[in-house]
Amino acid sequence: MPALPGAPALPGAPGAAAVQHPWFGARVPATATRVIAVESTGGSDARLLRYRRVPGGWAPVGDPVAAKVGSAGIGADYREGVPRTPAGAYPLESAFGRAPDPGAKLPYRRLDGNDWWVSDPASPAYNTHQRCRPGTCPFDESRSEHLIDYAVYDHALVMGVNRARVPGAGSAFFIHSTNGAATGGCVAVPTATVVELLRWADAGTWVALR
Repeated sequence: MPALPGAPALPGAPGAAAVQHPWFGARVPATATRVIAVESTGGSDARLLRYRRVPGGWAPVGDPVAAKVGSAGIGADYREGVPRTPAGAYPLESAFGRAPDPGAKLPYRRLDGNDWWVSDPASPAYNTHQRCRPGTCPFDESRSEHLIDYAVYDHALVMGVNRARVPGAGSAFFIHSTNGAATGGCVAVPTATVVELLRWADAGTWVALR
């Protein structure tokens, strides 16, 4: 399937849609009320769809949006240093960005020069957000992300991948703004779409990827 053109708007209020039973239904918990589904369309191309739980199943919300994923695609064999987006289903935990909070329902952190995501497998803080002044951090800064430096992090949602923080099992998986290129393992969509997702995704929202 070819990548979908452009980035259609994601309306906040879904219309009357037929109840569906999408592939992720058995993969998300009963407490999940909304799902962002990311489906590979080949290579680093994918499409992103939204669903809300309704009696008897799920109803689609808005239109599909073209997305970019890791250069190694979506799969179960993801780990530190492998540019693959993790297959599976994960909670959305929080959000952050270089830009001001656009009205996120999840907890949102405005970045400054002291914000990091630790990708150093030798650190006890592996796969967590940390704050420290550059040059003073208690982890290998060269193996971690100084978040303010990345334009694609104007807005981002944190996917709950490797919540056990197993060293080397993968870190820093986000839904963030796209620059048109494959990612290192994240999901990237146009900034306007990220903003809509921030305003839509709440504590009951999961992301499912295949």
